Amino acid sequence: MNNLHEKDQLINSYSLSLNIRAKHDSIQKKKDRELKSEFSMNNASDLYVITRKHNALPTGKSFAIIQNPYSIIENHNLQLENNYDRYYTLFFEYYKKAYLSNQIDYTIFSDIDFNSYLHHRNQKFGLISKKEIQNSYLTPEDKKCPEFIPIQDVEFSKKIKKKFGWY
Repeated sequence: MNNLHEKDQLINSYSLSLNIRAKHDSIQKKKDRELKSEFSMNNASDLYVITRKHNALPTGKSFAIIQNPYSIIENHNLQLENNYDRYYTLFFEYYKKAYLSNQIDYTIFSDIDFNSYLHHRNQKFGLISKKEIQNSYLTPEDKKCPEFIPIQDVEFSKKIKKKFGWY
């Protein structure tokens, strides 16, 4: 598990270098993004295998081996539009289980909402507002309604908020 962080940093370092040095056209840039998404998801898949094997997120409370943090792997996969939905689908139940057993806080759910907003212009849990989002991420349409970010599934959001004790 300790090498997941290193692999993530290599993927992103290479991708950044490629973006800076290469003079790719839009077709090649799209292919570069697809490869970065693929490599990042492969890394997340390794994390998923560990998570599934233990039927729990490998947190300091559930995984008694010293390890490098994997939050960067979470963040990079959530930030990649091609990976967001698949990553969420793989890990949501484990996040829910870890949250309900006080192994993680709500931060990952805010990150999920923020990246859902960037990719889909909505959120899953209703944890963020537009005032928390950098102006550069807001479209002209978004700026017309300064507070409200639509919730993808209102019933799901209500159910989760109740289960998690968020209201």
